[in-house]
Amino acid sequence: MPGEALLAKLSTTGAFAISGAAEQSFNVSVWPENSVVEHRGSIWLNCSHTCRDPSASGGLETSLTKAQNKSGPGWMAQELVDIQEWVSAPRCYFNCYGNVTCADAHITTYQPPERVVLEPLPDMELGRAYNLTCQVLNVAPVTHLTVTLRQGGRTLHTETFQNHTVIKLDNRTVTHEIIPQRRDHGQEVTCHTALDLRLQGQFFQNSSPAVELRIFDLPEEPQLLTSHYIEVGTRATARCGVAGVFPTVGEARFTLSFGGESLNFTVTTSGDTATAEGEVWSPFPGQRELNCTVTMGPMSRSARQSVLIYSFPQPVLEIDQPQALVNRNVSVTCSALASQPPGTTLQLRDSERTLASGPQPRLQLTLTTHKGDNGRQFTCEGNLTLGSRSLIKNMSAQLIVLYQPTLDESGCPSHQTWLEGTLQQLACEADGNPMPEVSCSKDSQVYGTSGVQNITRGHAGIYLCSAANAHGMAGRNVTIHVECEGRDRSRWGAEGPKSWAAQCRVLVAFTCRYREPDPSAGSILGGSEPDPHVSPFPAGGAAGLFRGCDQWALVLCLPDKPTMDESSCPSTQVWLEGTLHTLACEADGIPVPRVPCTKEGAADEFGGERNVSRNVSGTYHCTATNRLGSMMRRVTVQVEYRPIILLLAVSPSDTVPRGTNFNISCRAEGSPAPTYHWTVPPAPNVHCSADNSTVSVASADWHNHGIYICRVSNAHGQHLGQVRIQVTGTELIIAALIAGAAVLLGGTAGLVYYLKSTACKKGEYNVQDAESSSKATCLGRDGHDCTGARRVLGGGVPNPAPGWTGTGRGQ
Repeated sequence: MPGEALLAKLSTTGAFAISGAAEQSFNVSVWPENSVVEHRGSIWLNCSHTCRDPSASGGLETSLTKAQNKSGPGWMAQELVDIQEWVSAPRCYFNCYGNVTCADAHITTYQPPERVVLEPLPDMELGRAYNLTCQVLNVAPVTHLTVTLRQGGRTLHTETFQNHTVIKLDNRTVTHEIIPQRRDHGQEVTCHTALDLRLQGQFFQNSSPAVELRIFDLPEEPQLLTSHYIEVGTRATARCGVAGVFPTVGEARFTLSFGGESLNFTVTTSGDTATAEGEVWSPFPGQRELNCTVTMGPMSRSARQSVLIYSFPQPVLEIDQPQALVNRNVSVTCSALASQPPGTTLQLRDSERTLASGPQPRLQLTLTTHKGDNGRQFTCEGNLTLGSRSLIKNMSAQLIVLYQPTLDESGCPSHQTWLEGTLQQLACEADGNPMPEVSCSKDSQVYGTSGVQNITRGHAGIYLCSAANAHGMAGRNVTIHVECEGRDRSRWGAEGPKSWAAQCRVLVAFTCRYREPDPSAGSILGGSEPDPHVSPFPAGGAAGLFRGCDQWALVLCLPDKPTMDESSCPSTQVWLEGTLHTLACEADGIPVPRVPCTKEGAADEFGGERNVSRNVSGTYHCTATNRLGSMMRRVTVQVEYRPIILLLAVSPSDTVPRGTNFNISCRAEGSPAPTYHWTVPPAPNVHCSADNSTVSVASADWHNHGIYICRVSNAHGQHLGQVRIQVTGTELIIAALIAGAAVLLGGTAGLVYYLKSTACKKGEYNVQDAESSSKATCLGRDGHDCTGARRVLGGGVPNPAPGWTGTGRGQ
């Protein structure tokens, strides 16, 4: 019987078989009975039997590849090679006396993992879930495989595959979710495998390369810090800072851009805060966006800020005559180019007040210079409001007023008294610009006004003092009185008997020759006998013997404290500017009191005769004092002056587009307060303010083109100013009116003749007779006269000289 058939027949007979001829039992065994062999490996199987038949034969039945074999009495060995079946059961069999017995071996093929791969981990965001994935490639049998994920020395996850009964070469994937925390940063994660075949005598371990955990945190939004408003062409600092950076601030990456263009910047760190700093600017106005992006590992945060690039040109102040002669017309212009965004307002002011204000592009005023304007500081200020921020730029200039010298009582007293033997200086100072040179002469001899001289009687006389500069000269006579020294200075105090002689009543006076008195004679006059006409000195009185240049006088003083009243010191005094005045306050008393007057808030005494100005106005304290007491009286000085126009300004400009509004403001000062009168081109759209100081024109048209005259007046005179208004865009209208003028000329001439022959005979006419509308207020012969009554003076206001514009002339 063939061997295969025999094996098939005996496959279920067990360890014993009974021969058809004789029964003989024996055992068959195989070693190793259970074995594990590496995939494509080899193994020797040893088959043995207990049959006593020396001719017993047998073999190994298997589908595996056989190689060498060996045999001997009772055994045989077979080498199996290139084992690729994962599970196999080779069978040993023997024939003993016709009986066949077999035994099975069990071979399991294993494959340790070809590779253990832990998939790379990205940079991880704190608190976000991530998967750890381990790939175990080409392993068998997986029922004996264990996969473990570890972080440092800590086991994160373990997975087995005992339920996978299919034995084959397989790939296994193990996944585990982790949520990283800050403490996990920098730790290593590994994947470990164990193929446990220890029952078969094998145990295989493997692991993946370690993967480091990189944890990042960026908990706060970046903070941008830069100005919301930046001027064109100006560089401004922009900062972007972020706090709470983890793990290290040095790993923060910034991106800064402005208006879509990347910026250069530097980064500084402090603690867990990183800050990027750069510069932003733009050559053109408009909105720009500043962007900042901070990246930390996988995290990114951004911030943005809108920035307005604005254009705010420097205002320009121009004085057409920075150095002008007194009483000349000077124009001061404040202008500025257009801003972006628009909205710049201009202000023209001096050190005391605002002179004009309004929108750009220009403010202009015309003034007539006077001495008080010398050194006057003008400022042109531009103001641009951006949100809650107000931007200011300004430019200043100084006006220099040149005028010829003047000599008055305050600076060059006309009478000066010197004491013989003292050092004196000829006091004479002049006012003028440039500063005048002053010299005084007597009898063809020139005396300086800066040095001191030892006074003799020869210095007495009349001096001619003159002051000169490039614009003129002034002269003044100064009379110098030289007084002789008294005999006995010790009796009358430091001023000597001169002051007593001036203040006491002369009771007895006679002429005598000079001689020294004899103190031992017991007589006031020295060696003479007492004069029977001299009364004894009263109690509290004083007497003295005075020596003049060639006389003796006996003076008796009766003491009395000072007194003043309204007749000797009027409480109110009204003066006119430019006239000479002395603050007249006298007091009764013996000795005669001295009455100095001082203005409230000032330290200098008001002395002598002065050419008064309005600055003299105020309240003065006049105090009369002698050795018995004092008395004070308050005196109010009011200096009145003729009016003068300080400001004649057109807003917005003296060139007006047709259909727009404009105002002309006239501001004057004077005492008493001046009244305002206007002469303007006749038109129904001209209106005056309540005090007549401002003329307003609504929707300007061709008939508003021309000269506008402001006249101010008070009891001391008047002053004129004019501006010329040009209305643009009216050329076609004016041409049409000229074409029709010839047609209307004849009828108009008749009407004018009628009006002149009626109203002008009285020196005035009522404009209600000449206008059909009741709104035609302030019309006069040459236009409107804003006086509050609808009439003008019959003679009108004389036309200014040709070419004369701006603030005008006094009348």
